[in-house]
Amino acid sequence: MDISRYIINSLLTGSPMPIEIVYWDGTVSQYGNGCPQHRVTFKSAAAVRRLLTGISLGFGEGYMNGEIEVEGDLQQLLSLPSQFGSGNGRLSFFTALSEWAASFRNRNALSGSRKNVSHHYDISNDFYRLWLDHNLQYTCSYFTDPSVDLNSSQLKKMDYICKKADLKEGQTVIETGCGWGGLAVYAAKRYGVHVTAYNISGEQISYARRLADEAEVGDRVCFLDADYRNAEGSYDRFISIGMLEHVGKENYRTFVDVIKRTLKKGGRGVIHFIGKVTPKKGDAWVAKYIFPGGYSPALSEVLIPFEKTGLNVRDVENLRLHYAQTLDHWARQFENEIDTIRETFDERFIRMWRFYLNCSSAGFKWGGLALYQIIFTNGLDNTEELTREYLYSNKPDRAQWNFLM
Repeated sequence: MDISRYIINSLLTGSPMPIEIVYWDGTVSQYGNGCPQHRVTFKSAAAVRRLLTGISLGFGEGYMNGEIEVEGDLQQLLSLPSQFGSGNGRLSFFTALSEWAASFRNRNALSGSRKNVSHHYDISNDFYRLWLDHNLQYTCSYFTDPSVDLNSSQLKKMDYICKKADLKEGQTVIETGCGWGGLAVYAAKRYGVHVTAYNISGEQISYARRLADEAEVGDRVCFLDADYRNAEGSYDRFISIGMLEHVGKENYRTFVDVIKRTLKKGGRGVIHFIGKVTPKKGDAWVAKYIFPGGYSPALSEVLIPFEKTGLNVRDVENLRLHYAQTLDHWARQFENEIDTIRETFDERFIRMWRFYLNCSSAGFKWGGLALYQIIFTNGLDNTEELTREYLYSNKPDRAQWNFLM
């Protein structure tokens, strides 16, 4: 048995999923019990050997380069490492190699953060508009039931966060990592607050400023092209949605120090971020191709800096399955727009994004990813709500808050 077949046999012996492997020379191997649900074709020995760099990195690169073809449900196939769990020692070893390598890449120093963010978010606003919701929300939706569409669920997410932040007319709000500005504009228009938002994506900032003017809240929303570490001022509320993943583990204490110095005594904040159920290094393929410098923390890694800084955590919620459903919506819409996407991007780019959206959804369903929302205060607040009932009333009107330009 040559080294390539030995690698596959080592990885898939005892597979809980029936799977068929087709090699470049036409030979076929089957693993698991029952009729194969998936067929994976390796077009070269090099495509198999690349798995030695790590399952995710090697398989992801092979798939995006067209050296690996998948017949069957790609997302379900990507759940296979999670289904193995820790029982396959070789699988764990190969994964550890890629995690170790990823830990040394793309540190988020001030000089590197802008480059890391631009890598992902400055691709093209038109590209994201094809498959995101009308308000360009590129974070987890909030589904009151599975039948809710993407536009409505993202609107509910924005209102859910505003309620968690206890926004009231006239308050001042700082938002770090504002995306395309949808939440800041929504909060200003619906709740009458004044928002100062920080972002280092030039494409997003330009869009957000136009959006605020179009929604007639330009006098209440200020979008700054600046790093969160340079935040100044004193605010009633602090909001950060989908940015902590880009901060980098080494900068969590700095991030929390920024909250502490900008949030007024007694003020309330909400952070919303992708996390993990246990601390471990990030995915090497995602770190290399999608989010350089990114790291999704375990809850404990975030809460310890809060405790050391004296911020009071009052509520934590995990919306894991909400994000899985959000990603499934994105993946379907991506495929619906595939012909339009091909007019601008090549096949490698398309396969990369298909792999990313499906492996991410698999991660939330089976792979230990979580979506945490944390409510906190700067000091104790004895006027806070006793239950979550306040979050589930006064649902937003979808038609009224569609800000798409």
